[in-house]
Amino acid sequence: MSVKMTDMVFWIFILLYLLMYFYELSILSEYKELFHLPLS
Repeated sequence: MSVKMTDMVFWIFILLYLLMYFYELSILSEYKELFHLPLS
């Protein structure tokens, strides 16, 4: 394999970070809809 194990771990962390980021964005948008508060 041309891909190193460290590269695989690196990409996995990036994907996990993006998933958490969008997950938090969705939660914030839901709270915004619930409480009708503008997001700063």
